[in-house]
Amino acid sequence: MSGFEARAFRGCGVVTSEPFEVSDDNESLQMLTRSSQVGEFYVMAPPQIKPKGDGNHTCDIMIFDEERDCHIRVTWEDALKATLVEDDEFMTDRAKATTMQDGAENTTSLGTWAEKAEAWSKYNQGGEWSDDLDKDVRIVVARPFIECVPARSAPAARCLSHPADASCAGT
Repeated sequence: MSGFEARAFRGCGVVTSEPFEVSDDNESLQMLTRSSQVGEFYVMAPPQIKPKGDGNHTCDIMIFDEERDCHIRVTWEDALKATLVEDDEFMTDRAKATTMQDGAENTTSLGTWAEKAEAWSKYNQGGEWSDDLDKDVRIVVARPFIECVPARSAPAARCLSHPADASCAGT
């Protein structure tokens, strides 16, 4: 077929095409691409019952990394560091006293939540199980919306804003 090129990606056929020229004073159209937004979030939660074995990695999650084209582990410890509750500059006395939306009476302070999350961090690194561990501690990991627009010279998509956080494949 003239003008088309067939390739394979993970066993699926991929067809690329040349841009469609509309007129001399307008940009050409790429019929196989479109602008889109990508965003996602993950809720990390500790185990609700005592797991078998030690506590290693029981609070971690696995997510797909588009840039590396594989799944990666997001550890509870890394997510906890990203919340800045371990940062002394951020966690002032005023910040520690901030109440959070806890689904009940909103009485949990950020400082209290940080202590509970740190207790799970210790268990997640192989520490001892305790029935006193608060099973309602959560960390939400969010990846921002990424605007994907057609590339001008190739049929693949190009991502704008935070390319290190996620990437897009041509659609």
